[in-house]
Amino acid sequence: TSNEPSKKTRKRQKYLHIAIADRKKQSAAFVGELRREIPGYFSSLLALYRQAIDLTDRFKSEAHEKPLALRGAGFVYTETGKLDEAQKAYEQSLAIEPDNQLAKNELKYIDRLRRQSSGK
Repeated sequence: TSNEPSKKTRKRQKYLHIAIADRKKQSAAFVGELRREIPGYFSSLLALYRQAIDLTDRFKSEAHEKPLALRGAGFVYTETGKLDEAQKAYEQSLAIEPDNQLAKNELKYIDRLRRQSSGK
């Protein structure tokens, strides 16, 4: 037997890398444009992040990518107003990478959004 990954594994790794590369491209303006121009963008993006998270659980060689995929999912949840899910994703990311400032900042942002919506 060979040490080469199977075709199925290579396909899964490809999706993981697509999801991660997509996250790296995002900026507020970019996402705003996509939201207007591509119906279903966030649901498609979330599906990629969920798949990436699943792959990092199943393929330990990709486990180092899990915090990034969780932060990507957190971003989508925040943008779609699902703040509880976003908070959970960022907290899971921090459980793996406790010093990640991006995740910490996003949790602060979520807290601000909640305070604004409650009028406090």
